[in-house]
Amino acid sequence: MITVRELTEDQLVAILTETRTRLPNNLQNSWRWRELELEFSPDALRELAGPSMKKGTGARALRGLAGEVMLD
Repeated sequence: MITVRELTEDQLVAILTETRTRLPNNLQNSWRWRELELEFSPDALRELAGPSMKKGTGARALRGLAGEVMLD
């Protein structure tokens, strides 16, 4: 039997900031070619984690949610 628990907000933020393929770094690099500088505050990272927790999608949805925010 395998038990799976939902990730906490802190764990989702850690995935955004501490993994090898950190999402903020990837997005910053993709905007540099447009000569735009992109920064993520700690509050912004928590705002990305919130909807993922509410939807129950965990880390899988973080990139998509960031993309939606960027388009707005």
